Amino acid sequence: MRCRQLLCFFAVFALLFSGCGVQPVAESGNIRTFTLFYTSDTHGNIVSAPDTIGLDLIASIKSAEPHSLLLDAGDFLHGTRLTDSDQGVSVFTLMKQAGYFATAIGNHEFSYGREALAQVRDIATKPPVLHLLSANVIGQDGRLMFEESATANVNGVQLCVFGITTPDTETHSNPEYVQGLLFNDPETAAASTVEKLQANGCDFIVGLTHLGSDGSTHNSLQLAEPVDGLDVLIDGHSHLVVEHRQGDGALVVSPGAYGKLLGKLDVTFDTRRGKVESIYNTFITPEAASAYSPDPQVSSGIARLLEKDAVAMREVIGYSEARLVFNKSLMRSRETALGDFCADALRNAYGSKPFTNQPLADIAIINSGAIGAALPDGKVTRGDIHALARFGGHVVLLKVNGRELRDILEHAVSFFPAEDGAFAQISGLRAGVDATKAPGSRIVSLELPVSPCIGFEEVKPHDEFVLAVNDYLASGGDGFPHLATKARLREDITLYEALSEHLKNRGSGNYSDADFRIVYHGR
Repeated sequence: MRCRQLLCFFAVFALLFSGCGVQPVAESGNIRTFTLFYTSDTHGNIVSAPDTIGLDLIASIKSAEPHSLLLDAGDFLHGTRLTDSDQGVSVFTLMKQAGYFATAIGNHEFSYGREALAQVRDIATKPPVLHLLSANVIGQDGRLMFEESATANVNGVQLCVFGITTPDTETHSNPEYVQGLLFNDPETAAASTVEKLQANGCDFIVGLTHLGSDGSTHNSLQLAEPVDGLDVLIDGHSHLVVEHRQGDGALVVSPGAYGKLLGKLDVTFDTRRGKVESIYNTFITPEAASAYSPDPQVSSGIARLLEKDAVAMREVIGYSEARLVFNKSLMRSRETALGDFCADALRNAYGSKPFTNQPLADIAIINSGAIGAALPDGKVTRGDIHALARFGGHVVLLKVNGRELRDILEHAVSFFPAEDGAFAQISGLRAGVDATKAPGSRIVSLELPVSPCIGFEEVKPHDEFVLAVNDYLASGGDGFPHLATKARLREDITLYEALSEHLKNRGSGNYSDADFRIVYHGR
């Protein structure tokens, strides 16, 4: 979800399908057809809703196509209350039940640690097998940590699938959890794997890549063209909706994230000539998916998991010395104690127990629209924290300079005096705002605390800082400038985890609505 330069970026609308490519031809004789359904970056969003295609509907849609495979391009294991309940085990089990054949290993598959991932791997190998694929993750024993590829005969066509994991995993998951692992070059690993699969008689080769389709060093668009013999590349990591083919390279597709779309590839193959006749890509919307009857077995499993989640939400996880009031109207135009608490939680996320890894954030910004409930006094439950961070997501670390920081905060106060969810709650700095000035020139001072003796020091344009934000802002949400173009230094701690640990470590008793992090002038 960073700023991408794509040759094709598709807007999705609420029709049954929005499709691109060549329409499939009818099956006859040596002409065979099959379908690949695919998801990516679901992050545990498995419950059907008006804007989400849940596993019960995915299972039903898949079963309606007799010659089909269901695939995922990674980041299925971490990110919601349902995955947090048992470190993704129940969600993964339901994926097996829904009929997934293979998944790529994404960076967030490591987010619960190797023991949790080992438990998932054990479940994956029990019939029916759900293949966990990565051709470029090397374990501490020097061997591939996961299956390199998997093969299936689909309507008489030998179909082979392999996985690739982003080397960003070294920083986009907790470094402690990937220490000692090696992430080989994706293009080299993909080319070598495809060569082996061709030698083994594969008719149709699919790459499940968790790389992203942006301008980073390793991305799916760069990999697709030079790897000869690759037919389709199903990608994840950047949370984009993509259909792209460059030159003679493989078709690259991605369905976005969080279960908002289900990808569908209809393939026509000539078995006599060993040649692909057509590949037709479409994206199924939640509205279209709702026409199907949910799979009853998967629906029952989801219902049991939701019941388990309801019990977990009553668990007491901390104690609050003071109630921090949620005033939606106020916090969308003013600094509040609750906003300060949340911003501090982001800034301290990568520096407080048990999260002790560098780099630490110098400053933090959270949009007020991401804050959804009060922090009660007394006992605080898991449900209270989830209500507070109503949209969930991860804490992302980015590097910005002083000029960019000023632009970011100018945007945050550009709506004033109107209330807006983009109004920023901040930590680690003090901003002077003159609301009488025109938008874009309202930040009249921007200072960082130096020491009790020296006080504050003005931010200089070329000063560099590590900034903590929620991943919504890191992806360009609310129109904040610069953030979506930045390389992500870390993004492995969820907002839930950050808020919970901040409450445990720092408490809530030292906050007020007048900490003067945002100071208004000129009125």
